[in-house]
Amino acid sequence: MNSTVSVNSPRARSSFLSMAASAALLLLCFALFEGLLQASGQPAPLKYYWLIHSAAAAAALAGSAGVLKRKEWARKLLIGALSFSIPWTLYFTWLSFSAHKTAGLSPAALIAGDLLLCALFSWAIYGLCRPGIRAEFQ
Repeated sequence: MNSTVSVNSPRARSSFLSMAASAALLLLCFALFEGLLQASGQPAPLKYYWLIHSAAAAAALAGSAGVLKRKEWARKLLIGALSFSIPWTLYFTWLSFSAHKTAGLSPAALIAGDLLLCALFSWAIYGLCRPGIRAEFQ
C-alpha cells in the first residue's frame, strides 16, 4: 500500500472570500474605467478628483487580484485602498453639495448611496481583518 502525505497541503479556502474578491474585480474594473472617462473632460479640480479615484480603484483592483491568490501584501493593499476610499467618498459627497451638483439625484439619495458604499467598504475591511480570513494568507 502506497500512501503519500503532502507537507505543503493547501489550506482550506473561504469560498466567500473568493466570491467577494471576484465580484470586487468586476466592479473595480468599471470604477477604474469610469474614473478615467470622467477625468478626460473635466476642469482641473474635478480632473484631479477622478484621477485619484482611478488610482484608488487601480490599487484596490490589484489587491483584489492578489487576494484571490491569497497574497498577504494584497490583503494589506486592499485594506489600505478601502480605508482611503471611505473618507474620499465622504469628501466627494460634501464636494457635490458645496458645488450644488447632485446630477439630478435627490440629496437624500446621494447621501444614502454614499453611506451605503462606505458601510460596504467598512464591512469588507472588517472581513479581511477577521482571524479566520487572515489565517488563509499566512
